[in-house]
Amino acid sequence: MTSSGWNRVSRSSPCPICGKPDWCLISEDGLAVICPRTPSDKRVGDAGWLHKPSELLHTPIAKVEPLEIPDFAPPAWAERIEACHADMQDYQWDFLKSNTGCTIDSLRRIRAGWSQAKGAYTFPMRNGKGQVCGVRLRYPSGKKSSVKGSRNGLFMDPDVEMPRSGRVYVCEGPTDTAAMLSLGLVAVGRPSCNTGSKFLCDLIPFANECVVVADKDKPGRDGAKLVATQLAKSKRSAKVIEPKDGGDANEWVQRGATKAVVEVIAEQAKEIR
Repeated sequence: MTSSGWNRVSRSSPCPICGKPDWCLISEDGLAVICPRTPSDKRVGDAGWLHKPSELLHTPIAKVEPLEIPDFAPPAWAERIEACHADMQDYQWDFLKSNTGCTIDSLRRIRAGWSQAKGAYTFPMRNGKGQVCGVRLRYPSGKKSSVKGSRNGLFMDPDVEMPRSGRVYVCEGPTDTAAMLSLGLVAVGRPSCNTGSKFLCDLIPFANECVVVADKDKPGRDGAKLVATQLAKSKRSAKVIEPKDGGDANEWVQRGATKAVVEVIAEQAKEIR
């Protein structure tokens, strides 16, 4: 504190005019500020300019706006995704089929591709409007990551419009989604066990029944219940099922699950309230 009834600003109490932690003064009663950086109508010697309460109300104070992350990637990403898809060679489709257990047709439907630059297979993620918002990478070694700047989104067949009513299976990840698509079911994949609800609500019409297919472990079950509950709150019918054989939807299909079997289990599942 100064001897003249003024307090110096500090890091814990910065200047309300310029936001800096030094040089400025605030009166003991807090009703006036002397700021050497921001001009006003009254100069106070070498100390700076005087700002009074009435002026404080009208003095624009710089503030940092929160960073808004868009729901979509730059348009060039969508073009590159299609280029990666078109670049796939027969032996790469065969490798991806062998590596994931999914059919080539179902992998084509979710627009799997190959990035020469990344040395990895690509799986596009989309927002609730079907726009590309990110890219999941899968390396031949099995390692997984995402392209820098990606936003987690949904895995889907972009050429199939979501039906206005009926049953939609909500899977986890690209290969579970591809597996359910291979059975002839309407399916969309969330990016992880407990995310994707916002985009799902944007994508799936109200009249649809959402069946969340849980991985057969505690995180998978907990995440599926969370997503189903969030869908139910948006006034959609929602259920949770899990594989009768295998740890996830993809393994279930590889071990013989059929469309009829999955549909019967979904029919018998209890609706989330």
